[in-house]
Amino acid sequence: MLKVLIDYILIRPEPFDFSRIESCKIPELLNFPQNYFINSRLRNKKILGRLLMIQTAEKLNPKLNKKEIHYTPMGKPVFPKVSVSLSYSNDIIVAAACRNGIIGVDVEKIAPVKLSHYFSCFTQREREYIQLSLLKTEAFYCLWTKKESVLKANGIGLSEEMVNIEVIKNRVNFSGKKEKFSIFTIKLLNKYILSLAVNSNKAKIEMNEIVPNNIVLFQ
Repeated sequence: MLKVLIDYILIRPEPFDFSRIESCKIPELLNFPQNYFINSRLRNKKILGRLLMIQTAEKLNPKLNKKEIHYTPMGKPVFPKVSVSLSYSNDIIVAAACRNGIIGVDVEKIAPVKLSHYFSCFTQREREYIQLSLLKTEAFYCLWTKKESVLKANGIGLSEEMVNIEVIKNRVNFSGKKEKFSIFTIKLLNKYILSLAVNSNKAKIEMNEIVPNNIVLFQ
């Protein structure tokens, strides 16, 4: 059985001391190009996510060589001896890691959404699933996060048309072909929908909330 660690950070109303990030030495693997973000707070939140991802990976590989960490041209993080994935949504950051497997994670905060704007991203069967659901908004986020998690696990991100991947009843079909991934979906804190795609039929998932100010910074 595949063991998967999922750590998450909630950016609560009380202020997180982002000056800690500003004052630490940011290595190249965490940094972003100048003017990549519209403001420093968003940049620091993204760096915080990368720090969380490294800390989660180190639980499975304590001797993690950070110099070997890199990103594919599509932005998928590649860590030695550990598969990792990272997702942001509003006030939550989620990092997932496992050994001897391939994973992708996506999280979305449940919020009102105009479903008709996104129906082109879903197959006919998926649209019917949403329309027949009593909780249509949650059904939308369930399918959306499943699609995103599979695309992240595959390492291709949103370069692929969302409609080309179908995720009904946790079975994955990609451009008409059955995919090797299983999907586990969790409603977290009654506010978020989180989906995890793994290349295993069974997974033991361990979830932990991490206090932002406990994140280990580079010195």
